[in-house]
Amino acid sequence: AKEGLRVGFWWDGDNVHAPHILCFDMGTNYGGMGLREEPGGVTLIDLSEEARSIWFTAINDEVQDWLRGSDFKGLINVDVIEVDGRLSLGGWDLGWPKLHTQVFMSAIKGSFSRFLLGNSSIEFSHRYTVALPVSIPPWPNNPESKMRGVSPLNLPIKLNSKLHKHVFFHDVQVDVENKQLSTAETDGLIGVVHASANNAVGAIAKTVQIAGLLEVDNSQYRTDVGVNVTTLIVQLEEQ
Repeated sequence: AKEGLRVGFWWDGDNVHAPHILCFDMGTNYGGMGLREEPGGVTLIDLSEEARSIWFTAINDEVQDWLRGSDFKGLINVDVIEVDGRLSLGGWDLGWPKLHTQVFMSAIKGSFSRFLLGNSSIEFSHRYTVALPVSIPPWPNNPESKMRGVSPLNLPIKLNSKLHKHVFFHDVQVDVENKQLSTAETDGLIGVVHASANNAVGAIAKTVQIAGLLEVDNSQYRTDVGVNVTTLIVQLEEQ
């Protein structure tokens, strides 16, 4: 598979739901620099009906039988590798995978809690959904480092109230009385911004715009999120 390209789906213990493609922007800084093992963004692409037959070539009956015997239910993404002309799967990520969870939650149509309770089917609201971490130092801490830093405490965070639905907050605390947000002295990951559209350019532009409205000193995020999406989709269609 191309770097950062994976397939994802929801597994209910018996069947595949909401198959999609994930295009990860590996590296936390512009151009893929920074911590390479950490995704700096991800684009979820809902598959058209025409493309689903290709997708199920990888997630075939044999794979689904194996999953049925695993006693697992939840979100999955996996790398697809071509070996001697055949598709092989590797690097399984099961549970609540990093960034995949946020982009999936924001992509599905309707109430996520209703869906978890089994009261609604899974549909995506748009063809493309983008998720983008917005942070301050020391995020991302290298997991191999023995020195783990924390973010400043009480650093003000300004956000247009209309944009709350586009952010999953992490390193924040809320002053309810004064209606203010500030940092909570954890890892520096302020939140994950997300937005959707029926074309890649629109979803990417909207996400970057929202990230810019999340005002906090020394904020950092990849302004080139989704830079490889169009190229990867063209390559997939050709193959």
